[in-house]
Amino acid sequence: MTRFTFRTVFYLIIDAFLLTATFVHIPYVVRRASAPFDVERKGTSVVIGSILSQKAGPDIRSGDILSSWEGKPIAMPEMVEYLADVAPIGAEIRVGIQRGDTTLSTSIQLVAYYESFRFLIISLFVGLTMFGAGVFILLNRPHEVAARALHWSLITLGTTTMITWGAVEPGSIETSIARIIWFVAYLGVAVSFFFFSLVFPRERLPRLGEFSWLLVLVVTALGSAFAFSHLTALGSGSVEAFKTFQTFFDVFHGSLFLFVGGGLFNIAQATWKATSNEERHKMYWVLWGLLIGTVPYLLLHILPQLILSEYLIPEEFTTIFFLAVPVGFAIALLRYRLFDIEVVISRTIVYGVLSSFIVAAYALIVLLMTSIIGEVVFEQYLLVAGLTLVMGVMINPLRLRLQHVVDESLFAARANYRRALSGASEVLRRALNGGELFRHLVDAVRRVVPGEMIAVYEAEAGKLALRNCWGVSPEPTVALREDLTAALVAGEAIVSARVADVGQSKIQPAREKWLAERHWSVCVPMVSQARMLLGALVLNPRSGEHYVEEEINFLHSVAAQTSELL
Repeated sequence: MTRFTFRTVFYLIIDAFLLTATFVHIPYVVRRASAPFDVERKGTSVVIGSILSQKAGPDIRSGDILSSWEGKPIAMPEMVEYLADVAPIGAEIRVGIQRGDTTLSTSIQLVAYYESFRFLIISLFVGLTMFGAGVFILLNRPHEVAARALHWSLITLGTTTMITWGAVEPGSIETSIARIIWFVAYLGVAVSFFFFSLVFPRERLPRLGEFSWLLVLVVTALGSAFAFSHLTALGSGSVEAFKTFQTFFDVFHGSLFLFVGGGLFNIAQATWKATSNEERHKMYWVLWGLLIGTVPYLLLHILPQLILSEYLIPEEFTTIFFLAVPVGFAIALLRYRLFDIEVVISRTIVYGVLSSFIVAAYALIVLLMTSIIGEVVFEQYLLVAGLTLVMGVMINPLRLRLQHVVDESLFAARANYRRALSGASEVLRRALNGGELFRHLVDAVRRVVPGEMIAVYEAEAGKLALRNCWGVSPEPTVALREDLTAALVAGEAIVSARVADVGQSKIQPAREKWLAERHWSVCVPMVSQARMLLGALVLNPRSGEHYVEEEINFLHSVAAQTSELL
């Protein structure tokens, strides 16, 4: 049983607390209120844009200048959002507007900020995915600085996504805690990601990891200061307090481009400087996930808010892109052993997880499209039914395509035999001596054929001697019987019927017993042109796995190429 250090347990307790806080905060997100119109900045004025509900603001027109809210002057568009947070949905708010040369005072009724559960469902799905990935990384590599930094990047991103702003109850403990957590987590995402880029795949500065606790103190202090400034502005309603907070908040949003951009640059630089193809491909997947996950949020959400004080598209649409981050890391972990984490995973499990994601994505797409067309009255149900039918037709080809991608990534011999063999040949021919050739052979097989043990033996007088292995350590030497030697020299692979379909006629109990005594499943010979046994390639599949014909053929081919090079 794995025993965790006090630090790891402490981190898990913090994770549990943050996750609990996000669930407690859900009702406040649902109850968040909004003005029945959008606003935008024009010069020094705050102008009403589109009308969201004419019934809730019958006297309001697009193009009116919003001058006051409950007697408080409106100096910037953000004030409308902040002031609406402190009132419940349906509350009557007295506003002052200017229409041409006329100044009017009228009442509006606050509407729900989120018209449907679309945002809540998407944020929960994305946030829980981040939490799951972060905890998994921590549990598997609790002592590695880069893994802990990635853990906090994912946890803070998940927390920020799920504990987003909701209804404010002045003086409420929940409101204070939720806003403090949000600001600390929001700042923590940027800082922890940049720190991660400095220590992954290796530390760029000596002993940098020893001072990570300083970053925690700075992030906690600054985040709490942001929250205090925000809560003070909400409580007082002072224009100056709002301006002070918004200035600091805009500076922080600007710094996001530096932190995230700098982090992406560091990861890209590490990818460029990778010393091996395997490390480079691992970094490609990491970089791909980070770019797709962060760039849309920065360019479509943060940048418009900084320049125009408004969002170009709803936040939930950019939130979906965050899913690319754990997907990129997951592929790097499964295929290239990110952080040297060994994941024993079967093809069935991979397909099951993918099927679950497909069903979730299908539900999210239908939810998004239904909420978008929800304003259509006459054709609403026809469109929803048609959309559901179309998505149902599309789901099967998508499943097949994803199955092919999984096969090509994790079970390459099954998806593209020739490409896998060509790649292995290129790796083998780079070897400069026998020892290097055996190491390349094990690496080439490991990337194509899944297994819990892969080993290569060299033939000596009456025995096989271990030269290189990966996974579970096998016997260092194995005695050869005459009948088995004859079969191997003839080029026959000795394969257990438990892990491959060898046909009933080919099952030989003596060979099955010999494999079982060695704890082997497959033994493929390497034979010279003079019909001398040079060695053998030995494998054991992962638990529950079953080798297919393409994989056995691949092993025969790479063994034959190794024989030629020897």
